[in-house]
Amino acid sequence: MTRRTDDRFVRHRDALKTVTDRLGGIAYGGDYNPEQWPREVWTEDARLMQEAGVNLVTVGVFSWSRLEPRPGSHDFAWLDHVLDLLHEHGVAVDLATPT
Repeated sequence: MTRRTDDRFVRHRDALKTVTDRLGGIAYGGDYNPEQWPREVWTEDARLMQEAGVNLVTVGVFSWSRLEPRPGSHDFAWLDHVLDLLHEHGVAVDLATPT
């Protein structure tokens, strides 16, 4: 490997170590799409994730229509609530680019 490749490898290795240290090991989870479910089930979802040992979920993949219900009008309150709820249950978030 060249020196530049070595440096890139070290940065990626260190970044991965930081993530696994934060998660307490291997990432275990998947996509979570709360915008497709009633708000009343979100707390139970988070509780069940915690019980199952889920430590990372991707959020926001299909949420654009909920984040911008009308052109120029944005609603992030529900997403803030979901992120807080997941955090309270020890679940980290990989925030996606919404479509």
